[in-house]
This record gives sequence, structure tokens and C-alpha cells, in this order.
Amino acid sequence: MDARYQATYPVRDAARRVRLDGQMDEWPAEVVALADGDFIYVRFRFAGEMRNLQNANEPLSLLLDVDGNALTGQARPSPSAAASMGSDLEVIFSPTENENHQGIAVYALGADGSRNRLSHADVDFSFSPTYASDWYEARVSRHVAALNLYVPGASSPVESAAGEPLAATPPAVQAASRGSGIFVLSDQQGDVVGGSEPFSFSLPSVSAGPPASNLPIPPKRGDVIRMASYNVLHGSPETNPDAFARQLRAADPDIVLVQEWDSRTGEEIAGWFSSNVGGTWYGVARPQDGVGIVSRFPIISSMTSDIVPADGSNRPVRAVFALVQAPFRDAVVGSLHLKCCGSDGSTEDLRRIAEARAVQAAFAQFIPTGNGWQTVRYLGGDFNLVGSRDPLDLIRVGLDSDGSPLAVASADVLGDAAMYTWSDPKNNFSPGRLDFGIFGDANADAVNTFVLDTGRLSEESLGRHGLQREDSAAGDHRLLIVDLRPR
Repeated sequence: MDARYQATYPVRDAARRVRLDGQMDEWPAEVVALADGDFIYVRFRFAGEMRNLQNANEPLSLLLDVDGNALTGQARPSPSAAASMGSDLEVIFSPTENENHQGIAVYALGADGSRNRLSHADVDFSFSPTYASDWYEARVSRHVAALNLYVPGASSPVESAAGEPLAATPPAVQAASRGSGIFVLSDQQGDVVGGSEPFSFSLPSVSAGPPASNLPIPPKRGDVIRMASYNVLHGSPETNPDAFARQLRAADPDIVLVQEWDSRTGEEIAGWFSSNVGGTWYGVARPQDGVGIVSRFPIISSMTSDIVPADGSNRPVRAVFALVQAPFRDAVVGSLHLKCCGSDGSTEDLRRIAEARAVQAAFAQFIPTGNGWQTVRYLGGDFNLVGSRDPLDLIRVGLDSDGSPLAVASADVLGDAAMYTWSDPKNNFSPGRLDFGIFGDANADAVNTFVLDTGRLSEESLGRHGLQREDSAAGDHRLLIVDLRPR
């Protein structure tokens, strides 16, 4: 793993530019770790191979001394480079203690030798991408009450997990202005088999509290079609309508691609929208697969027949298409839900690849002929990219009106420099980007793309839109919005 550090870089300014999207463009050469007042960021790679971090044969540990104080953490005898560190936090990818060795495990490390397990939500940990990649980037919050550490610049005493103020750190053992870290690779028996060089990073003053954004939801422009994609967790809008309705009213989409709205026809889903969101809605669905399309505009035609991949299984893809009569330009859209789970090269990943090829061929046939080159084109849904990236690339091939691949919409979480669309604090898997929107950029521009996570917004922003903080937690996926402006 590459773990080199360039100490002369202006760390704080650089950290503000880190965008958790799996791309390394904003990282200065040679830098492996950065910090700002809210997060510590790291990037890393495995030499000569690609692997899925949360479904690998060998556990990978990230050890962090988050306060630069060797007296508040633990020293590890192996590798030798970790012996001089006071590691306060350990994040383990594919830990042996998890079921099937999947997901991550997070531990607060005490100077008394204790290892207290936390959830990824406790430390606001996430990384990108979720699929097998050359490079990864991750971040962890500096606002972690469960760590018994000294925080430079803190405006109040750090609290324990029980909410009790910790004793102030004596001046003689106060933290340095730099933190440090190391990656350690182990085998299934816990023996160290590899790792990185140690790295360090500047520790600017910690912010007064976890970040909360005042950004408003971007208003829908008059020249766009606002597309939405939403995996609604097994029909949860029917048992918790208010939370979903508040989000949909605030986002105000024109066309919504839904997944996991189980056993409901398009007319039934459209009826829910009319009753809870307001206005007249049209719908089409495959009830047996939980995929559907609802639209404020009339649906001209649809395709709900089986799309069967050439994998010998005879099982259709969870996908449905529709041609929508939008005011500016007709739009051909598709809602899909690819196979879940697995890792790069697994049975599940091969199924996703076969599904992607089948959807690409079927969508190409569904696009209108004649003046179909003018039609806005959009596919969205839950791609479940936890293996390889291949399904995302294969499904786009040749579907734009000029014969080029469809473009991938780039959507940050509103008010946050991160790309994730799925999060479940009770799950061993950390937040990740599973949902995508792909569109034809030969005749349309994507503007105001965002993912709505109400937990990232301030009370001011929530109140402005009639939202509540826990609304997005009504499901495990987040609402993905892409505004398409026809050209």
C-alpha cells in the first residue's frame, strides 16, 4: 500500500477540498492523509491488485492516533512501526469477527488495553468506492465522544460514551499538533502479513460540533425535468408515509424511479403519490419485482415484459421502462434494481454483469425510432455496485443519441462533500454509493444533482423545507435527484 506523506503541503486548505467520491484528482501528489476541523481523511491502495474492502480474504486495519498523544491510545508490537504510536481508533475492513468476514468493525482503543466496539455511525466513517478499485479514500469524524483523548482547540471537555466529562489532559501529556496512522494487513489467524509505512497529518483545531449544512434544496428550474430515484425499503412509504412524503414534497421531482415498492401496481403507487405528495400522478410497475415509474406527466408507453439475461438462469431483471410526455421533450426512462451482494468476480457480480448487458440491449430497443434522437434518456436505480464496476459501464454502452455511452450523473449529498446513497447504522457495511443516475448528455445537461440526507442538514435548513432530521432514516437508501435540461 502506498503511504507516503509530503509534510510541506498546506493541510487544512487541502482537506477542505477532499470529496469522498473515489476519485483522487483533488489529492496532492504524495499525500496520504489530511485533516480539517471535522474529519480525518486517508487514501490508500493495494499494490498490484484490486479488491473489495468489505468482502476480502485478509482483514485490513487502519490504526489512527487521532490526537498525537501516545499516552491516550495503544501501542501495537507488530508491525514495529506501530509500536511508537498511541492508536486511539481502529477500523478493520473484512474483520474475522463479523459474519462471513464482511463489512467493517470499529474499535475505540484505550490506554488501559480496552477495545470498545463502536458502529461506523458512531464515528461517521465511510469510504469510496464500494466496488473493487485501484484507489480508495476514507474519512472518520473528529467528533467522537467514545475516545478518551485530548482534542487540540476543543472548546469544551471531551465526553465519554456515557456522557460524563473526561478529566482534562495534564499539560505534560497534551497532544502534539500532528496525528499519525498506519495500515496493517493480517491473515485469518491475526498474524501480520503486510502493511504501509506510517504516515502523519496536521491537526487543526476541531470544530465546535459535527457539521450541519444550511444549504437549501436547489429549487427546480423552469427548463428542467427533475428525475428522482428512490429505493424505498420494501414498501416503507405505506407504513411510514409522512417521512417519505415530506422528502418528496421538498424535492419536488417530476419523474420518480422506485425500487422495493413491493407487490404494488403502477396505478397503486401513483395513487399513493397523489394522496401523500399531491397532484396528479401516472404510474407503471412490475409488482413482482418492486420496480416502478411514477410521473407528473402522462406515460405514452411502457415496457413491463421480462428482460432475461443470457446467464442460463431464466430469471428476469428487476427493471421497467416508460416513455413520458414531458413538456420540453419526451423522456425515455428506466427504473432498475440489479442483483445485490457478492464481490468482484463472485456469482452475484457475474449476475449483475449479465443483467446490465440485458438491460442495455432492451433499453436500446425501447428507445423510439424516427426522431428518437431528440428524446431525453435516463436510467436510474439501485445498481448494487459492491463487486466490480463493470455493470455500470456495460449498461451505458451506445445508448446516447450520438452512439456514445450514457453519462454518469455526479451527485454529492446535499451539504456534504461525499457521495453515498445507502446507509444503515445497524449494518456492518459502512455507507456507500449504490444508486446511480445515467443520462444522455448528447442532448441534455445535468444540473442541480444531489442526494438528500436530512441528517446532514441544519435545523434552519430542515425547517425551511418542512423536513425532520430523521426523515431520511425511514429507509436505508437516500433520495437521488438529477435535473436534466434538454438542449
